[in-house]
Amino acid sequence: MVAKSTFNREFVLQRRDLALIRVLFESRVMNLAHVTALFFSSRPEAAKKRLQILKRLGLIATRPRLANRPAVLELARQGLLLLDSEGILPEYPQLGLAALERRTQVGNLTVRHELEVMDVKVAFHSALGDFSDASLTDFSTWPLLYQFEVGTAGSNARRVLVKPDGYIQIVTAAGAPSGVEHHFFLELDRSTESLDTLVSKAALYLSHYRSGGFAARNGVPRSRFREFPFRVLFVLKSAERRNNLGERLLAHSP
Repeated sequence: MVAKSTFNREFVLQRRDLALIRVLFESRVMNLAHVTALFFSSRPEAAKKRLQILKRLGLIATRPRLANRPAVLELARQGLLLLDSEGILPEYPQLGLAALERRTQVGNLTVRHELEVMDVKVAFHSALGDFSDASLTDFSTWPLLYQFEVGTAGSNARRVLVKPDGYIQIVTAAGAPSGVEHHFFLELDRSTESLDTLVSKAALYLSHYRSGGFAARNGVPRSRFREFPFRVLFVLKSAERRNNLGERLLAHSP
């Protein structure tokens, strides 16, 4: 438990405000375009006005930037306290206020990657808005929530910690009373890793599936792993790199 929030209680907190702050807590950074698409039905002026209020209350902040660069939003300490006072922080790993504050302090080299992950989230959100029989029920961008350990094969077998860039869940009705769940892990490639590294990472996800790790995460015995399939989405910078990775994956065994 962290200290109680002391923000102005005369402010009328909207459910949308809390949802926005929660997403910013998970993603660490967002920009105006992300906020507008996710929470304001593509109405940037409405988004700007609400963000100004949240900034004045000390719930969110703008990262230092050059004059010609777009603003990048981050969570302020008061925003963390608000999430705790609303009973939301206990839903996440209990790291303590100091650790959570350190997590919000994203290095300059990491910001661009985090923003690109949010670009993918917005793309999914926008695309699924056109489908009445599908809904985006989860898109988490905090690796800690869905990371996993898996063993490698061969003479140098070892345990490897895999930290996905995102976890996505889409539910389609497809005539079923409770809907059908589709699970995805996201790997955002910035062309800084070799294709061999990406192929090795794909093999780790395959091992996670076959070992029953994902099934166990969903509360069933590992032996029932076939009932819990998932896809891994590699988002790449160019069609050429996509094709090259595809060729490497097809040539890989398994």
